[in-house]
Amino acid sequence: MKRGYATMTMSTALNKEALYLRRPQRLRLGVGGAPFGNLYKAMTDEECFSIVHTMLENGCNVIDTAPFYGFGLSERRLGGVFRSCSQFPERTVISTKVGRVLEADSSGFTSKSSDGFINCDPMSAQFDYSYEGIMRSFEGSIARLGRNPDILLIHDIGEYTHGSDNQQYMKQLEQSGFLALEELKATGDISAIGVGANETEACQTLLGLFPLDCILLAGRFSLLEHTASLPLLTQCQQRGIQVYAGGIYNSGILASGSSGRTPFYNYQVAPVEVVQKVNALAAVCDEYNVPLAALAMQFVLSHPVITAVVPGMSSLTEASQNLAYFDTHIDTEVWETLRELNLLAADYLSLQEAFCANN
Repeated sequence: MKRGYATMTMSTALNKEALYLRRPQRLRLGVGGAPFGNLYKAMTDEECFSIVHTMLENGCNVIDTAPFYGFGLSERRLGGVFRSCSQFPERTVISTKVGRVLEADSSGFTSKSSDGFINCDPMSAQFDYSYEGIMRSFEGSIARLGRNPDILLIHDIGEYTHGSDNQQYMKQLEQSGFLALEELKATGDISAIGVGANETEACQTLLGLFPLDCILLAGRFSLLEHTASLPLLTQCQQRGIQVYAGGIYNSGILASGSSGRTPFYNYQVAPVEVVQKVNALAAVCDEYNVPLAALAMQFVLSHPVITAVVPGMSSLTEASQNLAYFDTHIDTEVWETLRELNLLAADYLSLQEAFCANN
């Protein structure tokens, strides 16, 4: 099956010749780095190394991380991966984030657990979107990664994270923070500037204020939740802005279904109406012998503006599954059945055309 990559034209962030030299090419499948910070589950350095090497060896060239993930642990582990195999770093697009500055924890403990991260590095994170804060965050990331990231994403700006405090953080960003990002791009320290957020509103606000190259939208464009994000995706497509999609399984319910353990949706116990929709989707998948998670991934990839999906994975089994989901072919009949059952938003009429264009 030949896959199209016509959407990958934005900037030097992905215009690396080495990206196109290796086979198999799965350039639209990336790796989300939150699990490498021990999100909800502790893992070893060796497990992280094995996952990343497996994904890179199978043609995946995008890795996303953040200082917040394990309070530096995710970046530090990835730095170890890059140092352990010199052939990979120059072939890999790395994105990390700014907006939090890490400080040494004063407790004296050698590890800590906080914000869902278990046995992570003994650091605390303070929000700071100012010029100085962004530069400090960037320098810390370089020290942990052992290399410059290609993309810097403004992390968790918006009312979803900050509530009424968002206004003051937006002011920091407008007055001096974005200047730091522009300087880093102008000097070649980074190749692209973007925003990484869990809400479409914040992304749209920043698009109106700053010249962004890309967006990492987490959880807001998925098989379960896509209507509200369509105007944003259309705007990005018109302006040539790349979109990376995280949280494509909506906290796991689209990966494992609603049976078994308590299903979670967007980091909370899934409400009844979500469980019912997942059950209906799973029934269609059973009818056509298609994994629900493959359907979820292929749906997100069906939109032509999506540059790559960046699912997190905490084991080699999950890495292998994601590779298989990416390679899964889904017949037109499956999508038509979903339409007939009203399991796809009525205003996403171009789904089949977009899906065919990317396969």
